[in-house]
Amino acid sequence: MPPRLATPIASKFANRVIAADPPASRRSRRGDHSRMRADNCTLVRSTDPATRSERSEPHGKKAGQRLALATPPPALLKVMNVVMRPLLSSRLGTRITGVMLLDFAGRRSGRRFRVPVNFHLVDGVPMAFTLAAWRYNFAGGAPVTLTHRGRVQKTRGTLVSVTPDEMGQVVRKSLDTGGSAQRMGIRTVRGHEPTAAELAALGPALGTSVIRLDFEP
Repeated sequence: MPPRLATPIASKFANRVIAADPPASRRSRRGDHSRMRADNCTLVRSTDPATRSERSEPHGKKAGQRLALATPPPALLKVMNVVMRPLLSSRLGTRITGVMLLDFAGRRSGRRFRVPVNFHLVDGVPMAFTLAAWRYNFAGGAPVTLTHRGRVQKTRGTLVSVTPDEMGQVVRKSLDTGGSAQRMGIRTVRGHEPTAAELAALGPALGTSVIRLDFEP
């Protein structure tokens, strides 16, 4: 079932799809999109940069010093992913609304992978945000088994490119529908609600693509 497209930002790139064979410059250095790092679990911002160098520098100055992006240490992320995979598949998973589990095959290797990611709802359309290399497994669209709030369903994910302005809008809409700035690694001045423009000012570090998921949450 195609996702509901309630308002312009979601419908704006509803039919925009990244090619199944992305440019060589975007590929993982090892040439295998199925090789993944331990990203995007409950303590990880799902707009996690694809390289270590991108993680190391704060980006708050680009948004008037009221916003910054920060990521927990890689060792902590690995531990949290190990914990979250079985937890999301258990009875306790029915109580977890902000995280989902994606189970999919590597486009080239065919190996199965299970990745906890933050759940985002944008104009009624479920999405995952990430800059991790594994996102290219969804270029051109790919089947995925998704577990969210205890429900397991087979669906399809499609990688969609977005501009910084669009990324700022989709993140803002996710926050408006219960998304967690903390889980996305967005640090703000206490009491400040970031605008879409401020989020867009964070640039590519916030994200350059989203994974659109075809299911009814």
